[in-house]
Amino acid sequence: MLASLAWTGGSVMAGQGMNRYGYRAVCVLGMGLMALGYGLFVAMETRGEMVAVLLEGVLIGTGMGMVNVTALVAGQNGVPVRRIGIATATVMLFRTFGGAFGVSMMGSVLFTRMYRQLFALSAGQSINLSAVEIEKFANPQSLMDPAARLLIPDRLLSILVDSLGQSIWYAFVVGFVLSALGLCASFFVDPLTPATTKRPEEHGRTRS
Repeated sequence: MLASLAWTGGSVMAGQGMNRYGYRAVCVLGMGLMALGYGLFVAMETRGEMVAVLLEGVLIGTGMGMVNVTALVAGQNGVPVRRIGIATATVMLFRTFGGAFGVSMMGSVLFTRMYRQLFALSAGQSINLSAVEIEKFANPQSLMDPAARLLIPDRLLSILVDSLGQSIWYAFVVGFVLSALGLCASFFVDPLTPATTKRPEEHGRTRS
């Protein structure tokens, strides 16, 4: 919820920042906030307090809001008027692909790390889990369902929660790497503002 509000706030900040400082500055700041949010989580590992986690979520949400709005406006202003719809759809399409790719990668890392940890604990006889149970408990949704949590013994539940926390850390490492790459790429964004962007003319059309 707080991250969603931060996303909205970042979008508003982007609208003001683009007009004053240009696309590049806003994109760099937005990606920097995202990288900082992920980086703080990675640096604190699993020792973060709730307030710190909320702060990281605000940083990530604000950065995402700034970058998404800036990329959309830059794309719309960089094409002829008749192609604004195409530019908007293209930006939204790549945003959807990028989001799906990032979430899938982070989810895959989380599931794989948790599965390996549970398998190692079971092989070391720290816990006694079958292959089916490892597959089931490696899915974080098993710990999110209150009814399923009641069926898990207290000793095993604490192990699963600790394993989930460590696995989430690895997923945030992936998020930090992707944000760092995005930060590097943002330096290549055009520094123009919406007011100074010269919209290209439609090819094949003559000016009256």
